[in-house]
Amino acid sequence: MGRHLLGILVFLKYCICGDVQDFDGDIKDFVVGNSKLFVLTDHRLHQMRHDLNEEKRKDITKATEHNRVNILVPYDVNSTLITCGTFKDGYCEILDINDITNSIYYESDNLIGPEQNGKTVAFIAGRYLLVGKKDDDAKAEDTRYSVVTLWSTLDSQPGGIFSRIAEGSEAIIQSTVRDVEFIDGFQRVSPSDSYLFLNTKTNNERKVLVLRMDSSKEKKSEIIKSLQASTVRCCSDKVRPVLVASTVIPSVNDVIWAGVFSSQNQEDPENALALYDISNVRGQVKGFCAYGEKLCGSEV
Repeated sequence: MGRHLLGILVFLKYCICGDVQDFDGDIKDFVVGNSKLFVLTDHRLHQMRHDLNEEKRKDITKATEHNRVNILVPYDVNSTLITCGTFKDGYCEILDINDITNSIYYESDNLIGPEQNGKTVAFIAGRYLLVGKKDDDAKAEDTRYSVVTLWSTLDSQPGGIFSRIAEGSEAIIQSTVRDVEFIDGFQRVSPSDSYLFLNTKTNNERKVLVLRMDSSKEKKSEIIKSLQASTVRCCSDKVRPVLVASTVIPSVNDVIWAGVFSSQNQEDPENALALYDISNVRGQVKGFCAYGEKLCGSEV
């Protein structure tokens, strides 16, 4: 039997707006570190305090260049900010988290994020950069696709910075499902577990999945092989098989997660917000497995 998570339907009442900061372009992305806020606009990266006072800014593109930053991840323990983009054949750069004008490391010809406007989820898992995205390099004859990758963040790690090489293998989760869309992800601090949430689509059905890995493990291969997964179902009144957005809710003992779900029905477009306890995600779902496994995800 497959593992399934069922949610509790809740309603939003209101939200409160506090301080406001204007920028010189559309906001494309933002991330929050332990003591800093980083805001990405069309042409610049802004470093700010949590009270929204700007400290530094860095140009990310010039008029003659075309660059889209698609990965923006603070690595607070290492005092760095990881950025990746599409300029030329792709690049990644490590910046000083306290001064983004200080570039610590730059690597070109490395497309870690999506090629075009595809969705990606990226965050620090243990000591590595975890990236979930649809496989841009898939060929028509492929039967398995790379959907989650662990990248090194230090020279001392296997393969050096921005390498996906693991111990005698590659640090990849594969899927037999071609059409995937990553929506959200995060790392729980204690215990150190990494969670990913994604939509999948086959000819027969749509599903929402949650993937969990033990990111406290030392080796990339051990983290990948710790994969557990479950199908997330919403809701009791009607089937809503598409995740639109989500967030984790602070809790002392449990991992409480909230998801907004859609039925993708234009005649009945009502969305629903549901809560789940995802503390103990166990089992496997069909079509997802660690790199090199002969059987890819029998559903148990």
